[in-house]
Amino acid sequence: MRSLMTKPVSQFIREQLAADLMGFATDAPEQPAIGFLTAGPHVRRHPADAIDDWIDVTTHGLMGITAACVRCYDHKYEPVPTVDYYSLHGVFGSVTRIDPLDEKQQPLLVLYACTEADRQNYLAKRAAIDAKINGAGKKTAGNHNRAIAQKIRETELAELLTFHSGAPAHTMTVQEKLRPVIQFVYLRGDPGNRGQPTARRFLKVPGLPVGFIPGKDGV
Repeated sequence: MRSLMTKPVSQFIREQLAADLMGFATDAPEQPAIGFLTAGPHVRRHPADAIDDWIDVTTHGLMGITAACVRCYDHKYEPVPTVDYYSLHGVFGSVTRIDPLDEKQQPLLVLYACTEADRQNYLAKRAAIDAKINGAGKKTAGNHNRAIAQKIRETELAELLTFHSGAPAHTMTVQEKLRPVIQFVYLRGDPGNRGQPTARRFLKVPGLPVGFIPGKDGV
């Protein structure tokens, strides 16, 4: 809210979509803005469905237009064609969401400060959970092959990192894939039924350049 009230809306929106590409320091207060993309359900979802959410929240939430409905085919009265939807799909498909439990990859929020008592309480609980993870070794749980250590990370450790006031605050972020995807139109929205290839770019808007500007758009 402080960011929205102290800077132009255009700058605020750019930070929501690409703060990691705008030259800010890793621990800059602008970096958490990219949480606009990383928040939300991702686990055990088909990548195409997760990207569809990104497209919908970007176009519907920030532009006031519906683009997600052309995922399957062109609509007579919709301003966005299907090929444009998949051009934007290629943009979002070329980044990946960093595992929220990967503390080494998630930048720290240096502006967050907790009390010393909270920090010590967190460290004590963290040590106990780490001991359980190390003690589990390579054991698996019950009748399946899921590692007990991973189960502890995804439950007890995740809860501690998320809700304990003494836990370090990390920025949820994304990173670019080593190779951008070659995007195709998915016929009827089916990733297994590929149509024509389409260039990675933003939606076509009259009066604005199509595609990305080298050196200015992170490409």
